[in-house]
Amino acid sequence: MGRTETRRLARVEDRTALVAVGVAAGLISASGGARPTGIALIDLCLVAGVVGATAVLSARSPWWVPLVAAAFAALIGIHVLVVLVAVVACAIGLYLAGQRLDGPMVN
Repeated sequence: MGRTETRRLARVEDRTALVAVGVAAGLISASGGARPTGIALIDLCLVAGVVGATAVLSARSPWWVPLVAAAFAALIGIHVLVVLVAVVACAIGLYLAGQRLDGPMVN
């Protein structure tokens, strides 16, 4: 197996794992009972789709995107716990920036 074939196989496996994580996140969140519209089927599709897409897009984003989101959450956080979690997330993001982990973790 050549180097190109190995890279292609790794990308397919990465994508499969990424989709599996997105589907799992969507299904787990849908079982949480959130009912934004009050219509069960629409709520299931809406919650699972949004959470699944968020999980996939978050895994593919560069390091600075979650850092900006965490900083924004810290700025607008109403509850002290939300602000604390956001500040910790910012600290982790800045640490990773110092480690030069640039680019998405999954291609």
